[in-house]
Amino acid sequence: MTTTSLKLPDELKRRAAAAAKKQGVTPHIYRGAWGQALVDAVQAEGGRMTAADLEAYRPLWVEPAHTTFNGYEVYANGPPSSGGVDLAQSLNLATAAGLTRQSSYKDSPLTFFWQLQFVKTGVILSSPGVAPQLEKALGLDLSPQGRVRQETADKLWVLLQAGRMPSVPAPRAPVSAHSDAIVATDARGNLAAVVHTINTVNWGSTGIFVGGISIPDSAAFQQPVIASIKPGARLPESVSPGIALKDGKPALGFSCIGVGVPMRTLGAVIDTLGFGMTPQQAIASPAHGGFDYSKFAAGEIGAVIGQGEFSADYLRRLHELGQTTREDDLQRGFWIGIGIDAKSGLLRGGALREMQMGGGAAGY
Repeated sequence: MTTTSLKLPDELKRRAAAAAKKQGVTPHIYRGAWGQALVDAVQAEGGRMTAADLEAYRPLWVEPAHTTFNGYEVYANGPPSSGGVDLAQSLNLATAAGLTRQSSYKDSPLTFFWQLQFVKTGVILSSPGVAPQLEKALGLDLSPQGRVRQETADKLWVLLQAGRMPSVPAPRAPVSAHSDAIVATDARGNLAAVVHTINTVNWGSTGIFVGGISIPDSAAFQQPVIASIKPGARLPESVSPGIALKDGKPALGFSCIGVGVPMRTLGAVIDTLGFGMTPQQAIASPAHGGFDYSKFAAGEIGAVIGQGEFSADYLRRLHELGQTTREDDLQRGFWIGIGIDAKSGLLRGGALREMQMGGGAAGY
């Protein structure tokens, strides 16, 4: 692949910097010299971006995905993001299954088994074009708005128990590193939960630099998704930072990075909101994450777990339920959170066990 490193003349850099300072980021990036330089660089590599595309860009302010779980109001990214919808649906399935009346997944292979099935269901329904095909067959409203309703989860739970849900579709290309999960709070109890990602294999992997800024390769591994949406539409993504409220007050902020975001997030949120663990206790529970597609052709989808995180007896019982596993530390999820005690206001933060992976929890 040829690479493009577009270097702006010094005078143009100076004028661009002055314009950005005077006019703000939007005119500079989307309508100014840097934006045109980006278009030129992308088109030089055969891309189709135009100045009109940048001009038409507007940030989205959307309604969050929302559900109620164990007395908490849980909010996460709304559509076109799929992550928040998947999380809300999974929490609703946990409610339908009565998981909070059982034991945490760290002690119960059965709880872990069903949490895996809930996440698989989200993967199925968030895959391009699948939900519309299944709506008629299952007789359910599987739109994003329908999927966050408890009555939908109640019906899906019946289908899951009867083994009537279809298998997980072919795997998507793996999402790589260079991401950060961030949760922060202040003395007043305000919470912010964020995921930042450039979704790129290696820093500067496209070889395209514009004014010193590396252009990521997100579209390189999202071609099936790109093909499924209309021109100008936003790409859905599966990250699910969120905030839970108790009696209208912030009680938990959380975020997650890694390939195993949906599974690790669901487990940690159920542990904290359902079983009363602190964020750090939830993080200390056995690590797990995504799915193992190595035997997909044979109809087998394994669960990725951390190396040495589960006992041999636990895994034996999980395998007897029909769920195989594969140990892989890099393919699991990395969750963080900050909990706020409603009575005392005490903050309890939970940070990654492996801080080199990125992310952190901070109180100010």
